[in-house]
Amino acid sequence: MSLVFQVGRFLIGKSSEENSEKMMNDDIITLDARNLLCPMPVIRVQEAVASLSSGTIIKAVCTDPGVLYDIPAWVRVHGHKLITTEENGSEYTVIIEVCG
Repeated sequence: MSLVFQVGRFLIGKSSEENSEKMMNDDIITLDARNLLCPMPVIRVQEAVASLSSGTIIKAVCTDPGVLYDIPAWVRVHGHKLITTEENGSEYTVIIEVCG
């Protein structure tokens, strides 16, 4: 299964001024991890991070509710920055910043 990325500018819901400003000024990589079950969304994020530079923002869109816990835990362990998590019906979004 191949990785699906989409690069584009967008502004998401309310967050801190720093995060909102960062998101308005940078391209965001959208990772489509819908219809994947644990641990695949985390693995897809890990694969994406490996090919991206520090400061890049990744928006992972998933349908597995476990990502609201699994991806933030992976981010913390690997030294990246969790920007926000969101739940919208049956879709779950996790936005992170690649660090290091």
